Amino acid sequence: MVGGRPRPLPGHPVPPVATELVAVRDLDLVDDDRWPQALALLAQPPLRDAITQQVRILLPDGTHEVVRPYTAWWLRGHPVLDGRRPAGLLAAGGDPLLRGLYDEADATGFDDEQVLRALGVRTSVAALLDEPGGAAELLDRLADPDREVTGAQLHALYSALADLDPEQVTLPDDLRAVVDGEVTVVDAADAVVVDSPDLLPFTTGVPLLPVRPSRAAELADLFQVRRLSESVTGEVTSEGTEHDVPDSVRVLLGPLTPATYVEHDELVVDGTEIDWRRSRDGVLHASTLEGVAAGLAWAAGQWPRRFEVAALLEDPSRTGSWPGTGGSTEPGRDLHDSRGNLLRVVQPFPFVTHLIVRADWLHDHFCNWGIHAHACHPRRRHRRPGPLGPRRTCRTGRRGPRGHHDLGVVVNGGKPVVVAATAKKTITVSFTVKDASGVGWAQAVLYHGADIDSSDTGAVANSSNNRATCTKVNATTSTCKSTFDLQSGENAFNFAAGSWKVWAIATGKDNDYVQKDNAKTFQVQRLSKLTADATPEPVKKGKTITVTGKLTRANWDAGTYSGYSTQPVKLQFRKKSSSTYTTVKTIKTSSNGSLKTTVKATVDGYFRYSFAGTSTTPAVNATGDLIDVK
Repeated sequence: MVGGRPRPLPGHPVPPVATELVAVRDLDLVDDDRWPQALALLAQPPLRDAITQQVRILLPDGTHEVVRPYTAWWLRGHPVLDGRRPAGLLAAGGDPLLRGLYDEADATGFDDEQVLRALGVRTSVAALLDEPGGAAELLDRLADPDREVTGAQLHALYSALADLDPEQVTLPDDLRAVVDGEVTVVDAADAVVVDSPDLLPFTTGVPLLPVRPSRAAELADLFQVRRLSESVTGEVTSEGTEHDVPDSVRVLLGPLTPATYVEHDELVVDGTEIDWRRSRDGVLHASTLEGVAAGLAWAAGQWPRRFEVAALLEDPSRTGSWPGTGGSTEPGRDLHDSRGNLLRVVQPFPFVTHLIVRADWLHDHFCNWGIHAHACHPRRRHRRPGPLGPRRTCRTGRRGPRGHHDLGVVVNGGKPVVVAATAKKTITVSFTVKDASGVGWAQAVLYHGADIDSSDTGAVANSSNNRATCTKVNATTSTCKSTFDLQSGENAFNFAAGSWKVWAIATGKDNDYVQKDNAKTFQVQRLSKLTADATPEPVKKGKTITVTGKLTRANWDAGTYSGYSTQPVKLQFRKKSSSTYTTVKTIKTSSNGSLKTTVKATVDGYFRYSFAGTSTTPAVNATGDLIDVK
């Protein structure tokens, strides 16, 4: 502006013009202590449009551009949220993947994500990457060595970045990587993406960008970094014998499955002994059963099914009972832990830290726990005659319903599981197992998500082996129980409030087993609190009584209680001589969960607020407040 007039752009005599502008003036006059109230007003219609409605600018050449509204621009640059500028802050309780990368600010009462985004407050990875310059901002923070990032967090962030168009991302000078188990910042020119899991034995001392193999090519293109296959020759120098791939495996994996593979007594690649290698000419070489399974699954584009293939190779009779032959599953995926070790998220437990195991430990964990026994295999070679050489040392059962009945799962005595803001909640899950041969063992896992394969959080049993304690009822029936812990910030997150499910498996003494991916559905809720205060006291008959209160619920992400906005709450009254409340009216909570209404004084009695609850929050009644009417 020059003298109150729009300033022309360089080289243009005509300035750009906003065809229509909605704005709030004099925001600089707001008292610093009153910004929470001011923001609450701005977040409500009609003022909300001044923050969220984009402004259309007419340029000198007759074209239009859409820009951020003036009010949002002003608010972003001033300390209006928790005493700080909102741009670049993370809303407390926001996306856990952004923790450590952003300073958090209390945005209690602001459930409107569009308003928060307009102010520049970060709420989720998806919203950040949707913002102009969002990817560059995220990469800048990842390259800051003073900001803490875990290996699993980095894996998820790179997976999200891999979906972006490379043309929209500025190449960074530095990248966060994992080097021999340590998460660190490295020169982008030194970073490598693992595009073929058979080459992982060659990654010692190499800065790795952790991402699923299926997204490796996209991430390498995005950052224009090397792929591991370009850095390792991968030449097979040992001799082997060619074998046909069993028809049952080809049916399971689909038409891209190789017809043959080459078995080696010891597979040597570039002077290093490894389990499997798919050479550049497409030939699969392997020296262990699990190597054959991994190589076939990788070659067929069915990497998550490698554990099923391993079981099928050992016992082709499982074909009839194997779930989902020919289809693609997504649960199994590779990532690195905070120490950089290759992790295999073993289906069907993508969320459970206890079941994310190092590849070297798969056999010990699975054989000892008995979880998905078809996935266990030895890392050491125990050979016997035959084309598949290595064999498992733990016996696997047949999946089937013989002798089994409905498990009759009961969670928390049939009541919703209500978790407070900080305290740990321990619950009991019980189920009944029946098998003609007698009950072997049983196990349950709690999870949140559409199905176990896409679950995002959950809990395993508290026992040392994660199994249930089974009490024999008779020769064929046992009652099994497990306890589970739910804790805010650990496995209870705000996004996960609502419906959860129980995955369960039970075995017979004959090694038959039954598995139910959704044996029971139950509710996990955020503990709610409700207050009521009626004033004045005493009050004359016919005069106005003001009843205030507040509805809050556990904010698991922040470890506090936050207001529950726009919820219908009943104002109820009971006479002093009665024990029954009646509803006077229904009002809604404000943006920060507050309640306020008025009634006329009639007789002595108690006023309270009553909340009916939602799927994520339990019902609650405030303690009645006595009013003395004169």
